[in-house]
Amino acid sequence: MCYGRGVIRLDPIRPDMKLPAETTEQLRKVVAQTLALPEAPAPWGGYLAWDGDRVIGTCAFKNAPSPGRAPEIAYFTFPPFEGRGYAAAMARELVLLARAAGVTSVVAETLPEANPSTRVLQRVGFHRAGEGVEDEVGRTWRWSLTLRTSIMGVVNVTPDSFSDGGLFFEPATAITHGRALAAAGADILDVGGESTRPGAAEVSEADELARVIPVIRGLRGAAPEISIDTMKPAVAAAALEAGANLVNDVTGLRESDALARLAAKAGARLCVMHMQGVPRTMQNDPRYEDVVGEVLGFLRGAVERAVAAGVPRQRVIVDPGIGFGKTFDHNLTLLKHLGRFRELEVPVLVGCSRKAFLGALTGGKPPRERDVATAATVAVTAMMGTADIVRVHAVSEARDAAAVGDAVRTAR
Repeated sequence: MCYGRGVIRLDPIRPDMKLPAETTEQLRKVVAQTLALPEAPAPWGGYLAWDGDRVIGTCAFKNAPSPGRAPEIAYFTFPPFEGRGYAAAMARELVLLARAAGVTSVVAETLPEANPSTRVLQRVGFHRAGEGVEDEVGRTWRWSLTLRTSIMGVVNVTPDSFSDGGLFFEPATAITHGRALAAAGADILDVGGESTRPGAAEVSEADELARVIPVIRGLRGAAPEISIDTMKPAVAAAALEAGANLVNDVTGLRESDALARLAAKAGARLCVMHMQGVPRTMQNDPRYEDVVGEVLGFLRGAVERAVAAGVPRQRVIVDPGIGFGKTFDHNLTLLKHLGRFRELEVPVLVGCSRKAFLGALTGGKPPRERDVATAATVAVTAMMGTADIVRVHAVSEARDAAAVGDAVRTAR
């Protein structure tokens, strides 16, 4: 085993580089041992890669990875092998090993500057994920690679949602539906008691509380995360008390940072979304000079407001708000350029499920017949690596689509 950290010294990188068979086998054996390490006694572990009788590189884990939990990877260390491409090849091998072990994401650290380390990570598919501070080296850049796109399942406890309004309005029915979504593979259950469809009327605080709180209590423990989809601080506070651990704010903290302060106090994650206008009027001729730039700028400000209110940056999620004050063309442009939102260095959520633009693309199909089109957007974003979370109504189909996209993206 190896401990400590170094810096990749290999450049240029050849994307077609493959490790020698004996090196790959040694790598697999030692990484398998690392994956099996107990968490508490061994906060650091790593592997050595051999080329014949020579050590050609090392990679150290900070915390042993385990299914569903990301390992933090310290610096790869490689001697200058005249451009043979070992760094990129070993990084890809590590990605495949972690994916096979059920790890959902991999986190890396580098020195805070462009260098061969950062180029290797970018070539393999990592994106910047904020900054950190380490005792030994001071400020660092953090990098993340999503191996498995997370699925957020929609639980609408409303009589008037555009897709399934009224189907799950009773608490018992909504709880059964939420548990079915979790069984189908939802990582997050998003519970909402106020429709945000175009033209929707506002719901009173009392009515929204009566709708969502029994459902959240009934779903506690059904999925790793329970999200409360609300614009009201009182509803968010009660939901967090009832068992929610993610606040989904479709206003993006536009009017107040109250939801951010509640999330910070509870240690919950916070999703901030872009919406032009309010649900009642948002589709009344939405206009932008530069839809990607304007949405990105708004979300950049929302992230900063969340951090200023006490939410750690790594616990903030951004959502460009597909269908929320956007035309058909705006939605497609945002999806095409979704990778731009990686500039914010936080996880990205996208929600295309059953939206009107998919109906237009598929010949006018009604909302409940748009699940195949929704799955197509899931596969595309997973393959491109532009979203960490997808919000959907049909979880099983989305899980299959994401599995295909994720596998293509992380293949050798």
